[in-house]
Amino acid sequence: MIEVSVVIPVYNEGKYIEKCMQSILEQDFPKDRMEVLFVDGMSDDGTLDVLKGYQEKYPWVRVLKNEKRIIPSALNIGIKEAAGEIIVRMDAHSEYANDYISKSVEVLNKTGMDNVGGPQITKGKSRKQRSIAAAYSSVFAVGSGKHFRKDYEGVIDTVFLGTFRKSFAEKMGLYDENMPRNEDDEFNFRIAQKGGKVYMSPDIKVVYYPRESYGALAKQYFGYGKGKPSVNKKHKKLTNFKQIIPSLFVLFILFGFLSSAAFALFAGFYVPGMVFGGILFLYLLTNLIFSFTNKEVHGFVEKIGLFWTHIVMHVSYGVGYIIGIFSK
Repeated sequence: MIEVSVVIPVYNEGKYIEKCMQSILEQDFPKDRMEVLFVDGMSDDGTLDVLKGYQEKYPWVRVLKNEKRIIPSALNIGIKEAAGEIIVRMDAHSEYANDYISKSVEVLNKTGMDNVGGPQITKGKSRKQRSIAAAYSSVFAVGSGKHFRKDYEGVIDTVFLGTFRKSFAEKMGLYDENMPRNEDDEFNFRIAQKGGKVYMSPDIKVVYYPRESYGALAKQYFGYGKGKPSVNKKHKKLTNFKQIIPSLFVLFILFGFLSSAAFALFAGFYVPGMVFGGILFLYLLTNLIFSFTNKEVHGFVEKIGLFWTHIVMHVSYGVGYIIGIFSK
């Protein structure tokens, strides 16, 4: 009897799919009590051929089609098709401890919580990716989010990936497909709004590999920022105050520069420019201090990479958030 359905949204995961599958094969949860649903968003890099090979080789693997090509629709397809009552969400960009599924199920059953997961531990393979990975747990980049703390256990506002019951997800209305980038935050916020609980346990171990280039990271965080106001509009409140800080930073740079230039050019008044420059200098200095004291990166190149990653995250998310405010 199938007890657990693992749902994995995929799209062009050629670089990561084999290691992800290896992590699944090494899971200690009995394969005759689980199934793995790869929900493919019309991959065109050979990922689908690899998945079909897995489907032919392993009877507990199924490949489903996601024509909408967005993560929330992939998750909803997987949940609807799931034979198991417990849904374990996994990600192709990640590698998992061999007890990831069993620990997720154990914590879900033991705590009685509605959605459980582990800390998002980020790692990189190249120097650039290691710099980007370090930013995910950097206080200067993302604030003091508990879901990045490797030792935190307890109730939390959101969790990486997640494990929950199919019946609960259906009662919640599944994932909102109007939230292509912020489906996790919105789903977990909805849980809290309805009196449910999200729980994190360090016993659930997973390593996430972030984007490998600054351009890809900027695109990702622009999308996160653009999608966040949709969550706020839907629920008519800020889900978290710190989410607006990057947009305030971007507005400060834009209007600070323009007003300083205007005062200097048309009034010969340089004080606004000096104030603007001083505040911007403090930002860069603080960034430099956090980057060069971060223990997750080593060497000058990685630390400078982290310095630049902070800026990319703040600016791309901030610009995206501002545009998202005025988007439908």
